[in-house]
Amino acid sequence: MAGEPRTRAPSTAMKGGNSRLNQMSERQAKEARRVMRQQDRRAEALNVSKSIVQEIDDMYGGLRQKRMGGEEKRREFEVKTHYQAEENYLRVEYQAEIGHLLNIHQKQRVNLLARQTAMEKQSSTESTMALKQNLMRNEVRNKQLRINELEEVQELMLNINAVSRQKRNVFRQRMLHLEQRHGKERKELMASQEREIVESEKILQIGSILLSEEERSLVQKLHQLEAQQEMLESRKEIEQLHEQQLLSLKHKSEEFELRFTISDEMDAMIIAHRMANTKLLAEHRVEMDDAVAKNDEQLALTRANALVRQHHREAHEQASQQAQHLNDLKTAFNRGLEMRRKREREARKTRAEPRNDVSDELSAGASEYGGAGQSEFGTNTSNFMDDAVEEEDEDDESMSSRSADGAQDTEAGGAVRNNSAGEDRINEEDEQEMKATLKDNAARIRALRYQHKEEVEALKSEQKEEMDTLKSDHQRRSSDLLLQHETDLKNMRAAQAQDRKLQTQAHARELATAREAFQKEKVLMERLHKEQAVSNNLLHQMLPPSVATKLKLNEPIEPEMYDESTVFFSDICGFTSLTSKSTPLQIVNLLNRLYTGFDDIIDLYDAYKVETIGDSYMIVSGVPRRNGSRHAAAMADVALHLLRFVQDFDMSDQNEQVLRLRLGFHSGPVLSGVVGAKMPRYCLFGDTVNTASRMESTGEELKVHVSENSYELLKDDYMLEMRGQTAVKGKGNLTTYWLLCKKEVGDEAGI
Repeated sequence: MAGEPRTRAPSTAMKGGNSRLNQMSERQAKEARRVMRQQDRRAEALNVSKSIVQEIDDMYGGLRQKRMGGEEKRREFEVKTHYQAEENYLRVEYQAEIGHLLNIHQKQRVNLLARQTAMEKQSSTESTMALKQNLMRNEVRNKQLRINELEEVQELMLNINAVSRQKRNVFRQRMLHLEQRHGKERKELMASQEREIVESEKILQIGSILLSEEERSLVQKLHQLEAQQEMLESRKEIEQLHEQQLLSLKHKSEEFELRFTISDEMDAMIIAHRMANTKLLAEHRVEMDDAVAKNDEQLALTRANALVRQHHREAHEQASQQAQHLNDLKTAFNRGLEMRRKREREARKTRAEPRNDVSDELSAGASEYGGAGQSEFGTNTSNFMDDAVEEEDEDDESMSSRSADGAQDTEAGGAVRNNSAGEDRINEEDEQEMKATLKDNAARIRALRYQHKEEVEALKSEQKEEMDTLKSDHQRRSSDLLLQHETDLKNMRAAQAQDRKLQTQAHARELATAREAFQKEKVLMERLHKEQAVSNNLLHQMLPPSVATKLKLNEPIEPEMYDESTVFFSDICGFTSLTSKSTPLQIVNLLNRLYTGFDDIIDLYDAYKVETIGDSYMIVSGVPRRNGSRHAAAMADVALHLLRFVQDFDMSDQNEQVLRLRLGFHSGPVLSGVVGAKMPRYCLFGDTVNTASRMESTGEELKVHVSENSYELLKDDYMLEMRGQTAVKGKGNLTTYWLLCKKEVGDEAGI
């Protein structure tokens, strides 16, 4: 029973899927049948609409043909009536025009005679007035040109003067600028030399720091002498530069004056040439105007004679043209009537022909439109045909009129040629006379122009020679001035070079003498310095340098208090027994080698050796040169170094193998002072000195014994070991420490 549902489930799903497929196929079949029915209905509607459109087209075609037949008949009647009325109107108008033309021809003949008479009088009067006006106009023009040329020359002179003034002002400004620049150059040169002297003095001061006062004074004297000589040489150089600059300015002024003079001379010559050219051109214009006036007078006379003959010809031609005009008018009227009748007949024949092609076109156009659009199309088409017929009639009329006019022109031309055969001969004579007059006038004008051209060329060649002469003179003067300037400059430079040479030789002799004296003094000073060095070294070994300097200067030495210092003592254990076992020489050699090593070690640190008493050795740090809180560390480094030195010290010449040394120091305030006058000693006073001595005496051999004050200053950087309570004379029990070594980086990290 448990397996039955699993076997039924697949069959149920298959049945459901088949039912859905059947439903979908039925819906698709219904949709297809519905679409086919719609397409059939649309096809039937389309066929019905096509049949309706065809019936409408047939109906409108019949109506259009009937209408066109009626329109053609009506148009033929209107055209015939129009032609008859127009012919009658033209006959009446032709008769009126003939009478009007006869009156006009008569008036034209009378007016022509009067106009010709007036023209002859007016031409003679106008020619006379024109000649006078030309003469006056030429005279006025020549005067105006002369005035303009004079004004141009005057303006040119003013411009030249303005340019010359501007050039002078510019040159003055340039000269002032050059003078300022020269002064600035001299000042800069002087300043640079002074800077060099100051820099040399600074260098001398830096170099003479290590010298003594006497050597420094000698070097300064020698340097002052050299500086004075350099200053004198620089002043001389500046003076010579100033002389060269003045000479250069003078040369520039002379060159400018020469150029300005040359420019003035060139401008004056140009103005003179301009005025000469202007005068010659004015004369040429006057001569040319006279020749042109004579030519105009002859030409006016010839034209007056030709005008009279022309008037006679015009009167004859007018009479013949008027007669011919009347004949041509009659002929044209008759031809026009014949052509109009002919066109009327042709138009009738054209209208009688069938027009099937036009009707087909109209029907095709009507089929494309419907309703009101179809009737409108028919109306427009009929109007278009009427316009076309009218345009054809107008073209026929224009062609006939042009042919008639051509025939009339041919006939009139023949008549004119026959009537004017003699007149052509008269015109040729007038033209030949006119040409001869013009030819003679042109020949005179050409001869006059050629003469003027030769005069102008001669004047130009003369002016060119003058200009070339002036230019060569200017070049010669310029070259002479440049040569003179070069000579002056060369002489000045030679004189300045000689002055500098003499001055340099004198300075060299003075400097050589001064250097010899300086060398002698220097040798003496070196000897003195050596002796002073020996004495200073001895003195500095006994006293601090600052105290020794005050003693040499005889200055009082006041006691000085030091709040921070570290005092060190060392002593040899068993020194008494050692001296009993060794000879005095061995003891002296031992102490000498020991203290010499100590002295060398002390020089490596910030410490000062105070004194040695027997086998006791006293050192201090922070005195006489204050070093803040570093005195304890410096003394610790010295003590450790001395301890290493003693451990490796050579004792082969003694009875003992190892030098047993006790070391101890204490930190605190001390008072310093110099005691004695014959044999002065630098001494330290205070409880710090006593405590330091007790640290050494209560210590152990080959160990560094330090107080609690020193321990507080050293505990951060050094390894120390507490000794405990120590009985100190005059102090009681004090906590003391052993100095072991200096801490390393690893030791600090371990701690």
